[in-house]
Amino acid sequence: PGKTVTVQLFVKGAPVVNGYTVRLEYDTRALKPGSFAPGTLVPGLVGLTNPAAAGVVEVGGASLAGTTGSGDGYRGSIAFQVQDGFSKESYLAVTQVVFKQVTGGQSTVQQRIVGKLTETGGLPGDFSGDGVVNFDDFFSFAGAFNTKKGDPNFDPKFDLDNSGAVDFGDFFLFANAFGLK
Repeated sequence: PGKTVTVQLFVKGAPVVNGYTVRLEYDTRALKPGSFAPGTLVPGLVGLTNPAAAGVVEVGGASLAGTTGSGDGYRGSIAFQVQDGFSKESYLAVTQVVFKQVTGGQSTVQQRIVGKLTETGGLPGDFSGDGVVNFDDFFSFAGAFNTKKGDPNFDPKFDLDNSGAVDFGDFFLFANAFGLK
């Protein structure tokens, strides 16, 4: 409780769009949604966060400048504040995506992608969970280095800066934590 969890949203194979919304469900006892930060899929997208109902939030937006995007891309991220009711684990689920197409129409994709949020020791870089950032963690990190979202061996726990890739940005964060208990 008191920590912030950031959820990144990616898309593969989007049609030509000038906006979109993503509907997420969450446990209101454990999480409280914050603001949405637009990604790079649609340049110049004005991002919005809309609490749709208890336990449901919609994020997304539209381009007011008429810019478009398509294909594979980063839709953006939404921060969730972990609440006092969180204990051991909770969930987040993407349940719907609506694409605002350039032609004026829209397409709706009903889906259910569930992610589990679990409690950890809270020490960044302690991948083994033993309470210390040491060489065991370094060897695990080294095995994940230079992977990115979409790679079969990508593990987001090593992506310390939430960029979608395990790279030097993550290495510097890991190096800063090395030796901490």
